[in-house]
Amino acid sequence: MNGRFISMVISVFMTALLPLAAQTGAPANDDFGGATVVQALPFGTTENTSGATVTADDPFCAGRSATVWFSFTPSQDMTIQATTFGSNYDTTLSVWTGSRGALNLVACNDDSQGTLQSRVFFNATAGVTYFFMASAFGSEAGGHLVFNVLQAPPALAISLDVAQFGSVDPTTGVATINGTASCNRPTFINLSGQLKRNLGTNVISGFFFAFVSCNGTGSWTATMVSPPSLSNGRSNPLFVPGKAEVAASAFAFDPDTADFAQAHITTSVVLQGSH
Repeated sequence: MNGRFISMVISVFMTALLPLAAQTGAPANDDFGGATVVQALPFGTTENTSGATVTADDPFCAGRSATVWFSFTPSQDMTIQATTFGSNYDTTLSVWTGSRGALNLVACNDDSQGTLQSRVFFNATAGVTYFFMASAFGSEAGGHLVFNVLQAPPALAISLDVAQFGSVDPTTGVATINGTASCNRPTFINLSGQLKRNLGTNVISGFFFAFVSCNGTGSWTATMVSPPSLSNGRSNPLFVPGKAEVAASAFAFDPDTADFAQAHITTSVVLQGSH
């Protein structure tokens, strides 16, 4: 009787484990040879990678753990973007061409846009099959993967604007100007330039620097820094209210796409006295 009771308990226990095993089993695209084929763009899917494994010939991109595979063969040349945004674990994402055991790296990304998820951009050639490997970072576990592939957005572009009015402290001669920067996708913009104020035959000049976190638009404010030779030994530039000329340059770099963008502006501002 006891033996039958123990057998029954074991049977019930194993039956209860079956749904869990199904949930945590290796996904169908766990192996390179079973890569999910992306038929057309845009493409999006979700899956549980907590049961995904690693094979000896899986390549490395900031880790190699709980790997799953996708493939896509474009019918025309295009720029492609793939992401894991929305996943609930620390992912890495890489793109490869070639055959099993002889893969060539096209792109690899770990953290993108300040998140633990990944984004890659690359120029794809018609008729070439590209393999995407979504992995957990390091040797960490998988989780809920959100994977998307689409044609990439336009190249990074930025623009720069300087406000019509600036300010100058009449006591110290410190001048401040401000403006906005625009971008067609989130990026960080570095800004630098020069402010000149003509006073008869003399020219008061100062340099400025600013950093803009841009998501569509971003504002900036900069205070002039002048060489000591232009300040008569004083620690502050000797600007006075009135019309001044601004020449400024800005640049931004997207490490995910290797896109570099720059902008320049030359304009006039009116420095107003502040109190």
